[in-house]
Amino acid sequence: MEFVNPKLVIYGISTEIDERILKRHFNAYGEIKHVVVYFSKAITFITFVGPSKAQIALQQQHIILGRRVEVRPAKPKVEIGKRKIFVGGLPRSITNEEFKGYFEKFGSVVDAVVIHDI
Repeated sequence: MEFVNPKLVIYGISTEIDERILKRHFNAYGEIKHVVVYFSKAITFITFVGPSKAQIALQQQHIILGRRVEVRPAKPKVEIGKRKIFVGGLPRSITNEEFKGYFEKFGSVVDAVVIHDI
C-alpha cells in the first residue's frame, strides 16, 4: 500500500522546543510545508511537502534537545482517498457524466450522483 499522508504527529516534545528547532531537525528528511506546536498537549504536527519524506522520517528514531520523541503518522480528519463533497446550485441541464468529467481533472472520481429538485 502506498504511503499518502505527508503529515506526522510528534509526541513528547519539551517546552524548550520551538518551531525553528523542529524545522531544522525535520528538514533533514525533506522540505517542511507546515509546523504546528501545541505545548499544552506536548505534541506537534509536521507536514512535509510530499508523503515520501514523511515516510522516511517515520522510519527513524528522533532525539530533539536530548529528549526522545515519538513520531507517528497523523490521522486525517477524513480518510485520504475517501472524501465526499456536496455541490449545490447546479443547472438542471447537467448530467452525471458532465459533472463527473469536470471533477476528474482534479483526480480520480469513484462515483458522482446528480440529484435534481422536482
